[in-house]
Amino acid sequence: CDGQDNDCDGAVDNDALGTGSECGGGDNVCEVGVTVCDAGELVCDGAVFGEAELCDGDDNDCDGEIDEDVGGDPCTVTERQCLAGVTVCDRGELVCDPISTNPPEAGDADSIPIVGGGFGRAYTGTGAFYEADNGNRSYSILISSDGERIYNLAYGIEGEPFAGFRVRVFEVEPNRLVRVSQVDIPIDWEDEGASEIPIVGLAATPDGLWASTINNQNFGDGVWRIDLGEAEAEFVSAWGGDRITLEGGAAYDALNDVIWTVQFNTDNPLLFRYPGSGLGPNSEVTRFQVDLGGEPAGALASDGANLYAMVYSNAEVADMAPVWRFGSGLGGTQAGAGVEELGTIQAAASMTYHSSGYLFVPHQGNPNRVRRMATARIGTEEVCDGTDNDCDGEIDEDGVCAAVDLQVVSVSAFQPFGSAQLQINYSVFNQSDQGAGAHRDRILLQNLDGNLSTTLGEFDRAALGAFQTGVYEETLSVPEQVPSGEYRVVVVTDVGDAVGDTNRQNNRRTTRVAYASPFECQEDRFEPNDEFGDATSVSRFQLYEGLSVCGEEEDWYSIETPPGQAAGLGVQILNDNADLDIYVYGPNGDELESETGDGSNPYLRVVNRSRETQVFRFKVIQVNGDFAVDYNVFTGF
Repeated sequence: CDGQDNDCDGAVDNDALGTGSECGGGDNVCEVGVTVCDAGELVCDGAVFGEAELCDGDDNDCDGEIDEDVGGDPCTVTERQCLAGVTVCDRGELVCDPISTNPPEAGDADSIPIVGGGFGRAYTGTGAFYEADNGNRSYSILISSDGERIYNLAYGIEGEPFAGFRVRVFEVEPNRLVRVSQVDIPIDWEDEGASEIPIVGLAATPDGLWASTINNQNFGDGVWRIDLGEAEAEFVSAWGGDRITLEGGAAYDALNDVIWTVQFNTDNPLLFRYPGSGLGPNSEVTRFQVDLGGEPAGALASDGANLYAMVYSNAEVADMAPVWRFGSGLGGTQAGAGVEELGTIQAAASMTYHSSGYLFVPHQGNPNRVRRMATARIGTEEVCDGTDNDCDGEIDEDGVCAAVDLQVVSVSAFQPFGSAQLQINYSVFNQSDQGAGAHRDRILLQNLDGNLSTTLGEFDRAALGAFQTGVYEETLSVPEQVPSGEYRVVVVTDVGDAVGDTNRQNNRRTTRVAYASPFECQEDRFEPNDEFGDATSVSRFQLYEGLSVCGEEEDWYSIETPPGQAAGLGVQILNDNADLDIYVYGPNGDELESETGDGSNPYLRVVNRSRETQVFRFKVIQVNGDFAVDYNVFTGF
């Protein structure tokens, strides 16, 4: 193949050596080619080489794998969940996959208290079902959240201690649950045809509570519907027409308004999904299977994007068990896929997800505490609070903070005795029917002429709801160079106009305060008397008023005392939280006695046991700060 008629047959480069062989083999080759002679050169014709792999369901780089090594870039899950993640290729489409939180081993240290009364246990009767595996009584606690509150279902048979359902409702606060109500619903179990009611699943929805039974035994296929508003409960004869038995754990997804149930402690369990609103005997059901590595699952939770499962236990002190997270709770990943072990926690009879971003798991050995594991916070409707509520990457968008009017409605200030500080109390009122976002407040100290001021501090404040008042207290240091005198304390809210305030005129308020600088000390009429040799002579049986001693200084007094008589000196402290000590010295400067105040008014007495008149000197010293203490001196015998 050189552009010549080498074999002299009248044709150039025909049947040239090296043509017709496979070429283009090796890595990242989709199709091999054959060598041909083109313009006197051997070339590879027809070979198809791979390109960079894409997330499109094809083997772009022709290495025998599809959609591999694609993704891994940082991203944020902004579709209803506020959670950092990385991009992954899912069935030919790049999606943002949340990063695991990997919570720690959950023991007592990871639990929070329940205030106002704890959870009630699910079984308060007797019988085989109420006995745990270890032969002890069952300690099951059933809880569920509708996204806003957490509900606890307990029930009892005749006389133990009530017959029927007992529902307790809890508010979720940052570091505790607070019980806000309790509803008792009486049930005549004999009329219902059962003496035992093994309920193992609870789903709290806006329509009420749904409680499922294991195998639905005693009742056939069915669940209980509990109406808290009417304090009524009814048994619904079916939960999905094509369901199988063994459904147990239940969960409500507040984001998508669906109810989930899971097979009770079955390997590779089936998950069932039902519409949440208007659930009835013929509700539509969808199901899929999840492989948890052969592990069983009986407790279930949903955050609107993923599902969580845990082994069921009704023991008081259960074994540690893993918590799994997997798709798809309608979150965009394949149903049952992406199984991930988040960590371990002591197993229980239920678990639930709350929109604050936590999984809550009952502490069955201590109904007054609940364990929690951090997960993802689901998005809610955007409100004016300085956060991205709907997880779309924007804060307080779409005019939610419009027409906001913040005003400072009260200010008070005082100086704690002897300190170089001012304690300032003030309140800010949102005088509008819309929420006001997070804002910053500034506190200043001004002289009465208004020509000199200093900023004592600036503070970031949380959002205020419609017609809500924020009450604040700050103890602030006053600079050393500020002299004693009358001042104005000025509070300015929403510095920088972060909330778009419509009326800036009421964003500030002032109050007057008297400030006595502890760095100054005014001399009293007996000064100088701060040394032994400068002691002020005082007479016996007298009262000397209006004196003061500065911090880290001394006041000295002398009393001329005839032979055989006594000299006494005491102080009356005029300030709160102040102490003065007294020492008495002989004529030669030797210390004779001392008396500490310890919050009271000290007094010292000394007797002249010589045959000559002697002068005793008394030292008064301020011992608990660098500020001035006002006092009176009285002398006695």
